[in-house]
Amino acid sequence: MIRKRKLGYARVSTKDQILDRQLKLLREAGVSEDNIYVDKITGRTLERPKWKELLADLIIGDTLIVTELDRLGRNKKDILNTFRLLEAKGVYVEILNMPLLNTNNENEFVREILQPTALNLLAYFAEKEVEVKKERQAGAYEALPIDEKGRKISVKKNKVIGRPNKQENLTAEQKRYIDAWIAGNIKTKDCIKATGIGKTTLFNIKKSLRGKNE
Repeated sequence: MIRKRKLGYARVSTKDQILDRQLKLLREAGVSEDNIYVDKITGRTLERPKWKELLADLIIGDTLIVTELDRLGRNKKDILNTFRLLEAKGVYVEILNMPLLNTNNENEFVREILQPTALNLLAYFAEKEVEVKKERQAGAYEALPIDEKGRKISVKKNKVIGRPNKQENLTAEQKRYIDAWIAGNIKTKDCIKATGIGKTTLFNIKKSLRGKNE
């Protein structure tokens, strides 16, 4: 089988800005700039449009190169399914920091005996590493100082972080409907429809307002 193009994939989130490093490693591995697909994931979505585009573009004999195993999926199941899909498409895989998993390895013992076992183990550890990372990020966020309005403040950037406080940004019309709802003059579903605010947030606002008045 003739090996054709080298295509690379990089993924970053707003909390993990290491794109330049990934791009550098992919270029050094022989991937041209035009063949690098990049997804920038935010906390609001897990969609990976460039990954889907890449999968559609890959053809028999291509080699997909990523810097780390977890670029191929967010958990063990995703990673294993990706390997099976790429194998079925006749596409080779290269993991730059785990060459043992490279499917273009010509050693039959490595390819048929070692790789399946190593892949399962390493996919499991990659999944656990992501979980630990999320726990650390959550712990760091909780440890951040808050201002007089109860908002989290980044010490490094000296600015408010996280989503805007909906209670502080209510319009006059939203406040009017919420006041009417708290007073029992309109139903919860009508208040949700009129304000565009979810039920959980609505009750949190109500609880906060009661706390201030006590």
